[in-house]
Amino acid sequence: MATATIHTKNLSINAAGTTNAAQGDGSSGYAYYGEFLYRVVQTIKARGGTVTYSSTRTSGTGTDANGRSNADNWDGPYRTAYGYSQIAWSMPAVRSVTRHYCAQLGGYGGTNTWRLKMNFTAAYTTSGGGSATQVPAVAGEYVLFGGGTDASPTFVAFQPTSGSFYFQSLYYDTTNLGGIVAAMYPTTGGVAGVTGAFFAIDPFQDGTYESGDDDAVTISLPAKLPVGSDLIEANEYVRYVAQKSLGGVAITSLKGLTKGAIPGGAAASARSGRRPGAQISWNRDASPTTPGGVSTCLIWNGPVTSVPNRAKLYSLKNPSDPPVEKLLLGDVAVDWDGTVPS
Repeated sequence: MATATIHTKNLSINAAGTTNAAQGDGSSGYAYYGEFLYRVVQTIKARGGTVTYSSTRTSGTGTDANGRSNADNWDGPYRTAYGYSQIAWSMPAVRSVTRHYCAQLGGYGGTNTWRLKMNFTAAYTTSGGGSATQVPAVAGEYVLFGGGTDASPTFVAFQPTSGSFYFQSLYYDTTNLGGIVAAMYPTTGGVAGVTGAFFAIDPFQDGTYESGDDDAVTISLPAKLPVGSDLIEANEYVRYVAQKSLGGVAITSLKGLTKGAIPGGAAASARSGRRPGAQISWNRDASPTTPGGVSTCLIWNGPVTSVPNRAKLYSLKNPSDPPVEKLLLGDVAVDWDGTVPS
């Protein structure tokens, strides 16, 4: 795996942060539950992504978004307090392919939920129609998380609405395929599957996918850190859009496999105490079950340990390789810098 740049480390998040009175109803503040998404977007911007469109409340004291533009109007996490707020971004091109995303939060009081779309064609802007509370559209787009229509959307949970958390995020440069990973977990810690949030855009490694099937896997877990069962069964949490249609299926769920056993239940080496890690191979769960490709950002780790933690993992495939420093997040691990995580 490539070495990542850590963007945000040990950031404290209150899952029910409150705006000041002026940002609320004039006499008291509004709770905001979408800070995780705000922090994800900040990581994407640091990675070189460009915010192309946003909506939020820009005037008055109403509960919903009421203004939008082809710019980043999210100047702080409090902007996620307003119902149906939106933000869209374009990722830097990887292997000459640019992916465009558009996220929308749920209604006021439900901004811990979101709906996410993407396309390969064009950036999301006001020219795609919509309004401050309805996302614009682009031909050939796909709904990755959530459902319904732009005019009548349905949303899925992605962040808790109470509790204190730490947020960690990292990204890879274009040379190293440009993925991003973000996670938050309780300040009290926990184990795999603990309450929190997890999001990743995970490009396939070079040479591990069939011609025409190059794409990034987009992962959004329902208000928790990943356990193996989240990633190895077909569900709405791990989504993939092929650039060419396979058997008439252009968008599908994926499941994560590995060469050998998933090491979540594996023991550390009896001789050295070293912990094993193994590559994740993303594979289509729908027919035809052709493999997608190998993860750039994530590996399986074992044995599962409490969060937060770090360890030097050694390769199950090449045990003689030097162990690599990783941050352990549930049943997966990501690059880390050797410092003690909060």
